[in-house]
Amino acid sequence: MKIGIDAKYLHTNKAGTGRYINNLLSHAKKIDNVNSYVELHPSFQNEIKKTNSPLLRIVNGFKEFFRCQLALPLRTKTLGIDILHSPTFISPIIISCPIILTI
Repeated sequence: MKIGIDAKYLHTNKAGTGRYINNLLSHAKKIDNVNSYVELHPSFQNEIKKTNSPLLRIVNGFKEFFRCQLALPLRTKTLGIDILHSPTFISPIIISCPIILTI
């Protein structure tokens, strides 16, 4: 089975979600010889900056919405992902595979 992991926070958040994703991937790959794991990173991750500017916050919100609702489902279908694990409280509404959502 090909398991996709939404690794959006893997390199940007060293605590909480980032640590969870890092540990999940490292341990799953050690103990699971049957399944393959695919890290799904956003292509524009470095473009999104934390800001207090209302306009930039809106732009960042649209980028994240586009990534989650359009780009992520397309990538899972293109890569042949059998199941997607979203380790944050956000996941695509419409997707071609089952989702595991961590809240």
